[in-house]
Amino acid sequence: MDMHRAAPPTGVPVFARELGQEIAESLGPVRETELDLRWNPRGHHELSTPILSGDQLAVWIALLEEGGWAVLELPGGEDERWGQVMRVDGGCIVEVHDGTSGDWASRVLRERDDCADSDEAAGLWHEFDAAEILWAWLHGALPSGCRRERLARRRAGSVGDVVWCTADLPHGSR
Repeated sequence: MDMHRAAPPTGVPVFARELGQEIAESLGPVRETELDLRWNPRGHHELSTPILSGDQLAVWIALLEEGGWAVLELPGGEDERWGQVMRVDGGCIVEVHDGTSGDWASRVLRERDDCADSDEAAGLWHEFDAAEILWAWLHGALPSGCRRERLARRRAGSVGDVVWCTADLPHGSR
């Protein structure tokens, strides 16, 4: 097995990148998965970093600045399973795709319960929860207590070499 040391994500303050590198190095080359998971900040494949463990993934998510996002993918040709996380005020938003051509990105929400007073609250996750969701998804399924909600009203564009896309949850999805 080829062991890699991962580099910290880009787009974060220098001290955070240095801290991220220190943490990544302290995690060492321990691989918790046989999958070739790739962390792509802002969707840039050329900045791809291998993800070896759930703890390493949680560090990368914790280092995202507000408005920052990244894609975690399992490259596999046409059937490329992926998930993405974006840091927003109050937590992280997680979206997943099963890799098939017929699928569409879906927001990961908590199972319906009386604790969440809105779709927004139901879909905001702590960075460690976001890491657990992405890790589980890329290994085959969402964790219990989570559900997928298909996104509607997609908007996309680009600024320089950054491509962006937003989508809304359907009304009444709770």
